[in-house]
Amino acid sequence: ITARKQAEEKLRIFFHAVEQNPTAIVITDPQGRIEYVNPRLVQLSGYSLDELRGKTPQIFKSGETADDLYVNLWETVKSGQVWQGEILNRKKNGETYWVHEMIAPVLDDGGVVTHFVAMQEDITDRVRAELELRDLNARLQLKLAEIESLHDQLREEAVRDGLTRLFNRRYMEETLEREISRVEREPQSISVVMIDVDLFKAINDKYGHQAGDAVLQTLGTMLLENTRISDIACRYGGDEMLVVMPGATQEVAIARAEEWRAAFSMMEFSFGEARIKTTLSLGI
Repeated sequence: ITARKQAEEKLRIFFHAVEQNPTAIVITDPQGRIEYVNPRLVQLSGYSLDELRGKTPQIFKSGETADDLYVNLWETVKSGQVWQGEILNRKKNGETYWVHEMIAPVLDDGGVVTHFVAMQEDITDRVRAELELRDLNARLQLKLAEIESLHDQLREEAVRDGLTRLFNRRYMEETLEREISRVEREPQSISVVMIDVDLFKAINDKYGHQAGDAVLQTLGTMLLENTRISDIACRYGGDEMLVVMPGATQEVAIARAEEWRAAFSMMEFSFGEARIKTTLSLGI
């Protein structure tokens, strides 16, 4: 009976290797019904062998894993191939846990599938750490974007006039110098239009500085909405505005200045009960 004893010893070793394996093991029949689970699977899932026997591994489904994954899994192992991947399962008590699972078909001598063996490694701590790291990274990226936005805002505030939102004089002087240098390298026209609000002091004296500010804000808005992207419209000082027009000939600048003058002359400013109208003087 030597051969039989040797076979029994081999089976005993295999059995203890499966029983004491730190990896959770599930064995099912060809239809996927559970026939055996080792103690590690019982410990991991909270189900006993009696509770699982005859059930399918769907009992572990968390409901949060895409159905496509299960379809691919079943098609793979039914074709006699090994499937492996990460799945979110649910324990008997309702808690979820992540496993890296490998499922292999067991074939008889004729190549027919007799069983499936699934081995599950608990990777919950690793996945949660990765998710926390990903979440932390996303929040960090959001914070960096917020900081960059604040930097952009600060840079914008540094070059903008607080009242009219036009560029300020310092920015204009730097830009004009840069544009003149470019013209020296690449000859082309560059025009500058100086704008002054007529009777501005009289408006301030009669209606107050808030009325004057309203006039300047309206003028600033008109220039922002009626200049090219390449134009640099700025508040030069007081009620004086200046528009630098790279590439614009004097004829083009005169035509644009006339458009601004005509449009502004049609505007009426309401301040309290007062109705204020004024005009612009422009030089090119």
